[in-house]
Amino acid sequence: MADMIDGLTVEPYNALPSFLVYSDPSRKHLVNCGDMGGNGSCSCQHFQFRLMSKLNNGEPISTATRCKHILAARNILADILIKNL
Repeated sequence: MADMIDGLTVEPYNALPSFLVYSDPSRKHLVNCGDMGGNGSCSCQHFQFRLMSKLNNGEPISTATRCKHILAARNILADILIKNL
């Protein structure tokens, strides 16, 4: 089951908390919401080359250390968890 948020498609991948996030089906990004101490990680270039270095240099977890794919996946993950309370 895929969801849409901010123009991105978010679909569960393998097992929670992993998702495939994309606006173009030919460019899917793998997001794991549990990686990097709860910040999440993404296979996109923005996260790999810019944001991960911020985390590795000690920047605190915030929206400034999350790409749009991580933010979308976390939003869907929150919806799934809240529905199951």
